[in-house]
Amino acid sequence: PAPNNEPEAFVQDIGRTVCRILYRTAAEVRGANKITLEIHDYDGVAAKWGDVGDIGVEISSRYLGTVGEARIADEVKGILLHEMTHMYQNDDKPEATSPYLPNMYEGIGDFVRIRAGHPPEGAKPGDKGGKWYDKTYTSQAFFWLYVDTKYPDFVYKLNGTMKKDGVPWSETSIQTITGKSGDALWTEYQGAACCSGNNTTCCK
Repeated sequence: PAPNNEPEAFVQDIGRTVCRILYRTAAEVRGANKITLEIHDYDGVAAKWGDVGDIGVEISSRYLGTVGEARIADEVKGILLHEMTHMYQNDDKPEATSPYLPNMYEGIGDFVRIRAGHPPEGAKPGDKGGKWYDKTYTSQAFFWLYVDTKYPDFVYKLNGTMKKDGVPWSETSIQTITGKSGDALWTEYQGAACCSGNNTTCCK
């Protein structure tokens, strides 16, 4: 549906999609009570503010004007998939001491967007230099897609390790889930031809 046709139902459907990817039962879902969506003219793309009880998402109409009319509805849906992931994902707060987490929040946001079938235009795996934890958005998202394909439910389990439990999140959680460190998995990903350029056979 177009975002201006029954916007409440449109946003609710996106929320359900996010939760189906991040969780397996309704009881696990991080509570979220209210979302305000604003589309207005400003210099940027999109942003989210607030916390669980009251979330706001803004999308730049100026940016949407550059997308092309045929893609606007899909782009709005993709942006909301990313931003509403931040609404529902566990974020290890109030601890959240790991310096890796800010990039991971964004990487998981684009993981959800791509897994749901609404990737950013032109998104493809290719940024494989450096370290995994220095990547963000789609560059990290394709890494998580690769790991999640190799180890089904990886991101679901990873999200579970970030729930509010009084224990600061650590990258050792990755090894607990897969038996391999994040660095070891990144090395494998760097050499994976099945997730490179236009080939996403093992990172969908």
